[in-house]
Amino acid sequence: MTPRPWRVITRPGRGCVGICVVAAPVPWSGEEEAGYDHLSLDVVVFDAGVPLTTRPVSGSAVLLAVEVVSRGSRREDRGAKPLAYAEAGIRHYWRVEGPASGATALAVHTYELDGSGEYKATGVYDHTLTVDLPGTVRIDLLSLS
Repeated sequence: MTPRPWRVITRPGRGCVGICVVAAPVPWSGEEEAGYDHLSLDVVVFDAGVPLTTRPVSGSAVLLAVEVVSRGSRREDRGAKPLAYAEAGIRHYWRVEGPASGATALAVHTYELDGSGEYKATGVYDHTLTVDLPGTVRIDLLSLS
């Protein structure tokens, strides 16, 4: 069992999900500390058409899974969880690293599911994150740290 990250380190995750939900051209919804199968995601962005009573949300309805890494969750957030998300077909995975995980500064590592069913790295962002999810999402990371 991994302890939940302190509230101060989940702020980057909440900021990311809020911006993604607003920026996407189709209706998306987001949750913090959501349950997915046997895992617990820090942040998930999924199709807004999924009824609120449907839990867990199907991987095919999930646009983005975000993990905010802490010292206690590093092994799962960097290994087991991305493997499970890829197997479920979740298209995008972001890993937020910061001082709480041992990193010297806030950075977001982005990944996208490729044709082989594995995540490929698409970037590491430490000042401004700009990605297409669908729709262009631009996040000032310095304002979230």
